[in-house]
Amino acid sequence: MIVTPQIVVRLALIVLTTVLLQFGFFSQVPILGSVANLLPVVVVSLGLLGGAVTGSVIGFVTGLLIDVLIGGTLGVASLSLMAAGYLAGRWREGVDERARVGALQRRPRRVPLERPGVKWLGGRPQRAIGG
Repeated sequence: MIVTPQIVVRLALIVLTTVLLQFGFFSQVPILGSVANLLPVVVVSLGLLGGAVTGSVIGFVTGLLIDVLIGGTLGVASLSLMAAGYLAGRWREGVDERARVGALQRRPRRVPLERPGVKWLGGRPQRAIGG
């Protein structure tokens, strides 16, 4: 992914909005006795869209922002979100590479031109008369 200043601003707004929504709304609303955590979902999504470097940077920044807001040990959330973003981006890059290589390696299936008792007309086998 080519990162331009406009893309950096958009990514920063997405991360900031998600962190504010997580701490302001979703952490206060229990759903079935549990609290929804949007941050890993957003980090993995951006890692899938941007690649390994983008995913790991976004994961690190998001985790660092969480650690600063919570006031806990710096780097705990950063490490896990950075790993999630990196692995998602790495998976994307591996899938892209496999798709490119697979498309180049595909060859048309070889079909025998003649078999005993079968004639090939227009790509479809036809039974030969008397065969």
